[in-house]
Amino acid sequence: MAQPRPLAFQFNRGMRQDEPREQMVAGAAWNLVDYLPQFGGPLAKRGGWEYASPDLATVHPSASYVQAVAHAPFEAGAKLCALDEDGELYTVASPSSASHIGAAVAPLQVPVFHRNRLIIPAGDGVSTPKSYDGSTLTTLGGSPPAAQYAAVYKDRTLLGNTNAEPQRLSFSGPGDPQSWPAAGYIDVSAPIRAIAALRSAVLVWSDGRTERIRGATPPPNTDMVLEPLFDQGCLDARSVASYGDFVIWANQTGVFLTDAATIIDLTEAGGMSHYWQTLLSGYTSSWTLSAGVYRGYYVLSIADGPSFKDCLVCDLDRRVWFRLANIRALTFAPAVGAAAELYFGDRASARVCSFSSVFSPAAGVKEDADGSAVTPIMETPFTPVQGLLRVRYAYLGYELADAAADRPTLSIGYLTSPAGAAYTTLDDTFGATTGYKRARAAVRQRAGGFGFKVTQSGPSATTLLYGVELEGHDLEKSRRA
Repeated sequence: MAQPRPLAFQFNRGMRQDEPREQMVAGAAWNLVDYLPQFGGPLAKRGGWEYASPDLATVHPSASYVQAVAHAPFEAGAKLCALDEDGELYTVASPSSASHIGAAVAPLQVPVFHRNRLIIPAGDGVSTPKSYDGSTLTTLGGSPPAAQYAAVYKDRTLLGNTNAEPQRLSFSGPGDPQSWPAAGYIDVSAPIRAIAALRSAVLVWSDGRTERIRGATPPPNTDMVLEPLFDQGCLDARSVASYGDFVIWANQTGVFLTDAATIIDLTEAGGMSHYWQTLLSGYTSSWTLSAGVYRGYYVLSIADGPSFKDCLVCDLDRRVWFRLANIRALTFAPAVGAAAELYFGDRASARVCSFSSVFSPAAGVKEDADGSAVTPIMETPFTPVQGLLRVRYAYLGYELADAAADRPTLSIGYLTSPAGAAYTTLDDTFGATTGYKRARAAVRQRAGGFGFKVTQSGPSATTLLYGVELEGHDLEKSRRA
């Protein structure tokens, strides 16, 4: 008589899709949506994001969505600032209180902070940047270039890419963002698409290339050197984010990390190059790629106008990827000099949102602030078996805490081909628990391999997923077709 054969799926290496589904590395999942890997368990449901501001349309009626956010540590006290699609500037005091400051400009990146000024470059390449010191909004002084991109390096404001001189990177006077020497610029090799400053170098991205500027003193009496660095450009300045001594950015090929000397392809390292390149194959100029870093996680939201495409997250230390639903962000900005927080502008409403509760799942954040329930999805690798296996039962190890009589459930679907897309859903569903439970669902199917999908319905306070196990028998040769 054939003996039972256990097969187990456990997930501690995040989501991967570079390998064929039937040849994946142990511990990886084929798809993870709204699960946090290795967070209180192998997989934990994320919390919902929250609103950090009121609807800005109640403060200024023309506001439709938030174009950019910034947390500015002014000497008189830090302020959370937001700009709408028309370039109107607001300060946010709380989730229920905000003030309209006045007409600024609409940027293509997070505004930069230098010498007690929030400097806001205009995304059109013809408007002069604006300056806000926490009380007064004005045009940036000193005849600065009408540049689209900005950074701060060695106590100088940097502005790059005007419509007239798209390749030009200009430097302010030392310690003075309102002083702009006529000869204080360097022309790079192509139109500038993004700028970032590290401790000892400035990175300048164009289409298909990264260049590095080393040195401390800009022209005319310069010690700066312009050098080619990588054959990887930047698709959107909003994808650029700092992480310690590193900078991260994205293009159609992948997501990259550098210290201005070496480069790491994070998508390749995490087994996500194929997924990323397939996702970006439909890219058009109306798409936005907006990113930020929260507690060592790079969060990248992709949208086509108001249409959400995807949100991918990379654990930067472990090179592990997963996905989040319903994060429609236009620029992320970390809190400065305060408790860890990552703010983002909502593309679907005129609100600023806070991200930290995503990593603090609880009953109070069982849903995103817009009312969308967080209902995670996990898909396993496809596991082939020698000969044929008749699976009697699937066992799910999990915890599912109900928040408020919402009656959440987990269901299991299976497929018998690694190329399959449609799952057959099992009749048995799994309800809320008061602790760990190993629940059984009848499968009663025979095949040369199986892949599974676990789907949650309804909001929960917490969901922990520990693994999927199968119980089956090898079919005797006389019973194989």
